[in-house]
Amino acid sequence: MVVNVSVMNEEGVAGTGTPGLCDVTVGFDASEWTSEQLIAFVTRSPQQVALDQVSQGLNGLGLPSGVADAVLAVVTSAAAHQGGAAGESATARVAPATAIDDDAVLAAAHGARVLQGFAEGALIDTARTLADRAGAELLARRGLCDPAEMCPTKREKWRGRTKALVAQELSVLTGHGIQAAHVIVGFALAPPASVAASTAALQAGKTNWRAVSAFWQRCRTFEATAAGEVDQAVFGPLLAHPTPEDRAETPGNTDPENPDTEADDTESPDDHGQARGQDQRCESWPEFSRRLEREAVRAESADAADARAKRRAAMSRRDVQARIGDQGTGEVILTGSTTSVAGAVERIETIARAAKAAGDQRSLGQIRSDTGFALLVHGILPLPGTPTGACAGGCAGAAGSPTGPRPGRRSPRLAPRAPRVPAPQHRGPAAGREGRRATPRDRCSPRSR
Repeated sequence: MVVNVSVMNEEGVAGTGTPGLCDVTVGFDASEWTSEQLIAFVTRSPQQVALDQVSQGLNGLGLPSGVADAVLAVVTSAAAHQGGAAGESATARVAPATAIDDDAVLAAAHGARVLQGFAEGALIDTARTLADRAGAELLARRGLCDPAEMCPTKREKWRGRTKALVAQELSVLTGHGIQAAHVIVGFALAPPASVAASTAALQAGKTNWRAVSAFWQRCRTFEATAAGEVDQAVFGPLLAHPTPEDRAETPGNTDPENPDTEADDTESPDDHGQARGQDQRCESWPEFSRRLEREAVRAESADAADARAKRRAAMSRRDVQARIGDQGTGEVILTGSTTSVAGAVERIETIARAAKAAGDQRSLGQIRSDTGFALLVHGILPLPGTPTGACAGGCAGAAGSPTGPRPGRRSPRLAPRAPRVPAPQHRGPAAGREGRRATPRDRCSPRSR
């Protein structure tokens, strides 16, 4: 039997109730309902009828398991709190027990947590879609259809330009900083093998972006395989946690002495930070951080030798590159060790701030740029094997060398000049014939009189 419900107006005419809210036909299988249940169903309030319609609509959207229930729980709680007492402040609303029971309030609290992760997962999907369309638009402007038609350098520039455009758009739409927006775009465009479990957990509302962002920033420099192993170890258990329906079939869930009896493990936490029998128990942030760091360190330790080899290979590829811009400017890119880069930047920053404090009218950025180019263009660096202070054709920057000063300019000195020794002074006959300075003994001798 199917019960068709239609709201009636005050005169009892069916189908003329509030349009869009209750004037619809809702079908339920009531073949096993009691008379009390039928009466309660027919006498529902308009608000409850609307919630039933929301529930039916959510079930037909194909959302991940648990998300539809979370949406309905949050909407139910919001509707109950909207119907507070007349004149009650919005900051002091308390839903009465007649509007929503204790279980529904707890379900709403957990549902809000699930919806948070689900909404953040939708933002990741949105970023991926925007990047796909922006990349296609940039290709179309070049008259191309596939990135494979470009050389590796242009393909890398195209990818960077696409990510920058999407990050800027997300920053404007969401209010995130540009760096946070870049993290979102980077995760959205990461290799699927590296982020499969975290993406699924986020879309199902099992975790939130804070946890996923911490994982990505910790492991984004890993190889795709290593990052995927950490991803599966950290977020896989959140997806594999047994539900009440399949818990009885989970291995190790029965008493070994009595296989027909399920073991009582409602207070025994499993390895994933969730207590079995407590499906709504969420992992705390310290627990998650410890698990993430443990798995990341394990992945790093497994490839320690390989990581050292990669660092040496990266250092062997150090070089200088130049990029010429369109407005009469360019960039010089120096690749080197971390300590060298930090030391160079610190030295330029110190010089720039000292010049600014001395009254230089240029901005700090301009002073930093001018200082760096002055050191690179006019600096002097002895070549290997050249004696200190000598510049016989073996000193970069010497006169006559390709990098030396232009004719007509004084060449900078390579070694400090020795201090000048003052010539002896003659002060009369007492100074002696040899030009030495007179002593008290000379002044008292007969020859000095």
